[in-house]
Amino acid sequence: MQGHIAKPGKITWPIGPDPKSAKRVKVYKDKKEAIRHKAQEAVTFYEPVGATLRGCPEMNVPTLSGQARGPAPTTWLSVRIKTGRRHQIRAHLSTIGHPIVGDKIYGKVSADRLYLHAYRLQFPHPTSHKTIEIISQIDLKDVFNRYPNSPAWPMAERLKAKARPCDARGLMRMTENRM
Repeated sequence: MQGHIAKPGKITWPIGPDPKSAKRVKVYKDKKEAIRHKAQEAVTFYEPVGATLRGCPEMNVPTLSGQARGPAPTTWLSVRIKTGRRHQIRAHLSTIGHPIVGDKIYGKVSADRLYLHAYRLQFPHPTSHKTIEIISQIDLKDVFNRYPNSPAWPMAERLKAKARPCDARGLMRMTENRM
């Protein structure tokens, strides 16, 4: 995400429809406003796993004149959500001033893609109630290879070590837009 976060944190503001945009959701910090707009509970936990203080080469921070100022600092985060609201991670991180790199809806910084990846999904099956766990087989080393000096590099090794083989039904590439 954009900017530097040094410590783990938790965001608990409710999320509901944005009255100004059908594309976006709104994070409601005011309890009365949240109730009025039928916002729902949303809990997001985040933990920094590394920072690239010189920034992503594909990411440029716009100045007031609209010209690119150069790479912005970024932080690689591990995020866990207790609830599953539409655009929850994107909206919560943007609200605390750290939008996801490449987020055209909630961010202000352009990049070659949205840097949001679900490594692992776990949820109860809707009818059998058995726990379903899906682990991505996408090799994040391709992304981390762009930033070889990043302290986040060891995360790619840890994620690869945790991955286990699965069949085609277990391979899932999921973005929040499809949720």
